Amino acid sequence: MILESRLGSIVPDIIIISSGKSLIIEIKVTHGVSSEKAHKIRQLNIPAIEVIAGHLLKKLYSEKKYHLNDNEYKRFLIEESGYKYWIHNPKGELKIKKIKNELKNYCDEKEIKYLKFKNSNFDFYYGGGNDEMYYVGECPIGKNIWKGGRNKGKSYAKYYEDCSYCKFNPDAGQGSQLQQKVNCGGGIIRFNNLIKSLS
Repeated sequence: MILESRLGSIVPDIIIISSGKSLIIEIKVTHGVSSEKAHKIRQLNIPAIEVIAGHLLKKLYSEKKYHLNDNEYKRFLIEESGYKYWIHNPKGELKIKKIKNELKNYCDEKEIKYLKFKNSNFDFYYGGGNDEMYYVGECPIGKNIWKGGRNKGKSYAKYYEDCSYCKFNPDAGQGSQLQQKVNCGGGIIRFNNLIKSLS
C-alpha cells in the first residue's frame, strides 16, 4: 500500500498493488474526486474507487458505534455497497460496451425525422428555435402522442429529450450529436428478456 504518492499527473490518496496490479483508492470526507481528476484516472486506465468515509462515519455514529475494531471497519468497507463507487473500472466498462453492442442485435433502426412547424406556438426547443423538432415516429413505449394532424393518436419520441436518454437505446448517453437513425429496443420482447437475463 502506497499513501499519497505521485502517479503521472495525480496524487491518489492510496494505491494498493497486488500481484502486479494496481487499485487507486480515493477517500471522500467532505469533497469528492473532481471531474478533472476522474478524467486523468481514466486516461491512466487504472481501476479506481472512491470511499465515502464521511457517510460511513455518520452511519456508525448514528448507531452509536464509536469504538470500531479493524475487522468491523473492514466489513463495512468491503461488504456494504453504499459507501464506495467506481471512478473507473476498465473491465466493467469493457463488459458494458460488449453488452451494448450485443443489445443492438435486438433493436430496430428507426429513422430520425425533422419537423418544422408553421406555427411557432409550441413548447419545443431544439437548437434552431421553438418551431422545429427532431423526432422518431411510433415510439414503442409511448413517450408522446400526436395531438393533431395525420398522425393524431400515434406515439412519437423527441430525439434529444427522449431517445438520447432512453434505457432502450444502447447508444444513450454517448453525446448529443444528431444521427440519421436511432437504435430502438423498446418494442421487442426479446430485448426485455435479455435485459432481465443480464440483470
